[in-house]
Amino acid sequence: SYALPVDEFRYRRVGNRYAVDTHRGAFLLDSALVEVSREVVWDAKPRAVDHDPRGSVYTVDEARWDAPPGRYTAVLEVHDNRSGRIGQFRREVDTGRFAGPGLRLSDILLARDIRRVGQEESSRTAFAVVPNPLRIYRAGDDVAVYFEVYGLTPDTNGRTAYDVSYTLSRPDPSEVDLRLFPELGGTPKDIA
Repeated sequence: SYALPVDEFRYRRVGNRYAVDTHRGAFLLDSALVEVSREVVWDAKPRAVDHDPRGSVYTVDEARWDAPPGRYTAVLEVHDNRSGRIGQFRREVDTGRFAGPGLRLSDILLARDIRRVGQEESSRTAFAVVPNPLRIYRAGDDVAVYFEVYGLTPDTNGRTAYDVSYTLSRPDPSEVDLRLFPELGGTPKDIA
């Protein structure tokens, strides 16, 4: 998931939503930078928005790929059809191998909200996850996290039972790229 800053677009306001006229492309490249997957969409529908703690208005979008285990480059491009401006985001992505002995954990997705929408017991499609790509929460906000655990041993009825516990704390500055977390002292402008 990723955030689109509304103030960077030429938009029209429709009630409590913002309409931006964009072409968005999501591309997955393999380690040789050969395109593995592409999705390009035109979108002008009004979108719900949120405000970050500094008051900036943004809307959330996401791209999904099914890919075999490996190292990839995810490329997201957004073209504002009204202003002609183009933005691009690149990120290295490692898709893990989740089969095999022992427990394995997927990436942890920070979210604004998670709701069950399907009956499947072990499928991501059973949940509607509203992502939080800014990874910023206000005091008093609920913090929702989504992750998958692989390698649990089922009982004779095919069920698994486990407990999950976690601790939220302020990271040591040496543990994290503070440019990604302005509230902890970084500045997004420093990100190349």
